[in-house]
Amino acid sequence: MSFDAFLCRTSLVLLFAVGSVAQQASASQTTRESARESARESSKRDYRKQYQALPSKGRAPAMARGHEPSTEANKGSTEFFHQAPSARIEVTPGISYFSGSGPTRSGGKASWSGLPLQVKLEYGFSPLFSVALNLKFASIAYETCAASGSCQNVKVSGFFDPNVDLKFRVPLEIGVLRYGGNIAYAVEKRRTEISGDYNNATGGSSMTPYIGYEMPLSGGRLGVKLSYDLYMGDSPREYGTSSFTVSGGKALILTPFYELASGAFTYGGALSYKNVAEHINTTNGQAASNNDAYTAIELQAYMPIRSSPSLTYLPIARYTMSTYSSPSYTYSSVSEFQLGCDFRILF
Repeated sequence: MSFDAFLCRTSLVLLFAVGSVAQQASASQTTRESARESARESSKRDYRKQYQALPSKGRAPAMARGHEPSTEANKGSTEFFHQAPSARIEVTPGISYFSGSGPTRSGGKASWSGLPLQVKLEYGFSPLFSVALNLKFASIAYETCAASGSCQNVKVSGFFDPNVDLKFRVPLEIGVLRYGGNIAYAVEKRRTEISGDYNNATGGSSMTPYIGYEMPLSGGRLGVKLSYDLYMGDSPREYGTSSFTVSGGKALILTPFYELASGAFTYGGALSYKNVAEHINTTNGQAASNNDAYTAIELQAYMPIRSSPSLTYLPIARYTMSTYSSPSYTYSSVSEFQLGCDFRILF
C-alpha cells in the first residue's frame, strides 16, 4: 500500500471517530439540558403550590413578584393633585355659580354674580407626567351702589386667558413629591368700554411654578402645595380711546389639604392662604399704584364620586374672604362663595 493511500484511509478513520464522539457528546448534552429543564419546571410547580397555600400576609412583596409596588405611600392618588393616567385622555367640562359682595369705604356696597363654564383637556404622557389645557368662559354682572342709593351696573364677559398645567409626580419611600407649573397667555387685550363693561382677558402672560407633597395619614392622605407667580408680563389695557399698561399683582399661595377615600367617594378639604401684591398702572410713562394688595383665606370642600371607571363627578364648594390693606382702596374686605360641579370623562 502506498503512503498516500495509507494517509487517506487513516484520515477517514479519524474523521469518523471524531464525528461519533461529537454525536455522543451532543446527545449527552441534550439529555442533561432536558433533565435540568424538567427539574426547573418541577421546582416552579412546587413553589406555586407552596405559595398558594400561604396566607396573604406570608406571600412575597409585590416587587419580588415582578410588579410595581402598590403601597399607600406610593399610590399618590389624591384628587387635589390629580393627574391623567398614562397614555389616556381626560376631558373635564364643568359649570359653577358664584356670588360675592363687600362694603365700600365710602359707605356703599358692591355685589356680583356669574356662571362660569370651563373645560379641561388632559393627557398622561407617563405615570409620572401629564399636561392639561384649560379653557374658561364667564359672564359676570357687577352692581356698585353708593351711600346715596344710586347704583351702577357693569357686565364682564368673554374667555379668560387660556392656560396649560404641567404636572409631575415622584414617588418617595414615604409619600409622593409633586411639582409643576401653570403657563397662561392672553390672546386678546383687556378692553373697557365707556359704560364700564369689559372682557375677562388680561392681555398679558404668566408663569406660576408649584411644589407639593402628600403622604398617608390616619387612613387618608395629607398634603400641601405652595405656588408663586414667578413671572407676570405687562398687560396692555384699553379704556375707551386711551391705553395704559398694568403690571404687578404676583400671588403667593399656600394650601394644606386632607382627603379620605371610602368606596366610590372621596371626601376632601383644603384651606388656602393667598398673598397678592398691588398692581401698577403705567400711562404715558407715568406709574401709579392701584393700592389693591390683599390677603385672602379660602376654604374648599370637595367630594369626587366615581360613577364608573370612565366617569367621575366632581362637586366642589368654596368660600373666600379677602382683606385689602390700603385705606385708599375701594373696599376694605369682600367675601365670595362658589358652588360647582365638573364631570371627568376618561378615554
